[in-house]
Amino acid sequence: MGVQKKLKSAWNGLKTLGSTDKKSSLSRKNSTRGTMKQTKRKQKQTAETNENGLKLGFMILNSDYSKSNSHSNLKGVPTDGVLMEEMLTSYHEVVIVTDTSDIEKQVKELCEKHKNSHIECLHFHYSGHGVDNATIQVDSKKKATVTPSGDCLVGCNGSLYSVHDLKQELLKCNPGRLVLTLDSCRNTNSRGSSTETVRLRYKKAISNQDQQRIAVIYGTSDLHTASDTNTFTHELHRVYTEENGEIPILEIVRKVNQSWADRKIEQMCKHDIGEVGNNWNYFMWPTANTIKAKKENITEPKLIDNKERDQADMKKDIEDSVLQSIFKRLKEVEEKQAKKEEQSETDVSVQSRKRKQATLSRIPSKSRKTAQPNSHYTTV
Repeated sequence: MGVQKKLKSAWNGLKTLGSTDKKSSLSRKNSTRGTMKQTKRKQKQTAETNENGLKLGFMILNSDYSKSNSHSNLKGVPTDGVLMEEMLTSYHEVVIVTDTSDIEKQVKELCEKHKNSHIECLHFHYSGHGVDNATIQVDSKKKATVTPSGDCLVGCNGSLYSVHDLKQELLKCNPGRLVLTLDSCRNTNSRGSSTETVRLRYKKAISNQDQQRIAVIYGTSDLHTASDTNTFTHELHRVYTEENGEIPILEIVRKVNQSWADRKIEQMCKHDIGEVGNNWNYFMWPTANTIKAKKENITEPKLIDNKERDQADMKKDIEDSVLQSIFKRLKEVEEKQAKKEEQSETDVSVQSRKRKQATLSRIPSKSRKTAQPNSHYTTV
């Protein structure tokens, strides 16, 4: 079966199970991917979940916008869904929602289900229409907006859901790490001509501590559209394959943008990551490992946590410092010894000359042999 047929078959299966007429979400165990691989990982994943926490994936894939008057259908979303699900195979559970009009409802249902779960990493992915909303609906009585502003995801009926509100809601699951990949447009929706001054809808601030555990990767840069053919998800999968299934999260944007540039595709992704010190330096995506395990002949490489890593780094620094001190001391000793030997040789040479001079000075002038003329010659 060709690649396109496989993708089409997989997407039809997702749409059948995830129809918004009924319940529009499914876990990987119910998806069109084979359950054999899931079964083989079950015992291992259960043990990992108990020890490190749950790795939870949540995908919203909106391609059918027939209910919206201002948005076209997206043909690239089905492929995005299949590729992203493949990249999240190391996760214990992946929930997939297809063609939903009420994104906020789906997010709240997931967070309610997992509000008491111990989540190590929550990855949220969205493929669909997006907008940097500048068009607001006004509540004439309160003189305030009832629609969100800024970066928004677009439901299949055209309704908007703020990315800021999305982050706030997902934080209620209290994940150790929250990663969002948003493969959607960010161009401005500026229709409307009202000049009335109103108060924008209230946004609750996200605390600095919460900001430190959030990483958002936008499929395109501010106020730009996103391609439906050469999508961010497709390019991310290309890099994921080249990197053997694990990428330092801080390098994703650089590598994806370079991959686009190499293929002469004019699109740039961006990230918004709450970096404090090295808190994201060792985070590998999508495995959610804190460091990249060395590729050795070990079936289960042990990953150290931040505290152990810091202790190891400190120990290595001390060892390096001690070695440098030893090398420096050895060099000083060698230089001193070389100077001593050189001085000794000089002293011996001087003493030898002095002894020779002293010997000559002690011989009487009469006892010294006078040069005699050669007997073979006649003296004149």
